Amino acid sequence: MRGQFSIDFFLVLSVIVAFLVVVYGVAVEEGGKTRLLDSAILSKRGVDSVSSLVEFVSLGGNYSTISVEVFIPREASCFYFNDTTRKISCVLSSRYLTGAKNRVEGRSLFASAPVRFSCGTGSESGWFDVNATLISQTSTAGQYVSVSCLKVT
Repeated sequence: MRGQFSIDFFLVLSVIVAFLVVVYGVAVEEGGKTRLLDSAILSKRGVDSVSSLVEFVSLGGNYSTISVEVFIPREASCFYFNDTTRKISCVLSSRYLTGAKNRVEGRSLFASAPVRFSCGTGSESGWFDVNATLISQTSTAGQYVSVSCLKVT
């Protein structure tokens, strides 16, 4: 009788442990996907804020300056500018993304002024003060938007 109870106890215990292992694995997987989604949303919000910042500055006239604070998550490396598509983007690093799906892009900029970024968040995360200034070049008779980033401490 005692032996039967011991075998039944370990059989039930092994089923419960197997169930807990499966549930834990699913919870970790879904938690990682949720963090990735949060990072993508925060990155997209940052890219859109900087895109709007560049647009406002380029329409504001000579030496106009605007600043905005944006949050960059740990999984993102942000503020890359593509001259051909005129889009600002962030790159997300995650094991859930493959190929070209790891890039979050903003809308195409309407302003015709070239954009020069002197910031890239790289592996840094947190709050950044992004400053955009429209600079007039007297020697080449052109204008460009200078964008710089400073990590807020």
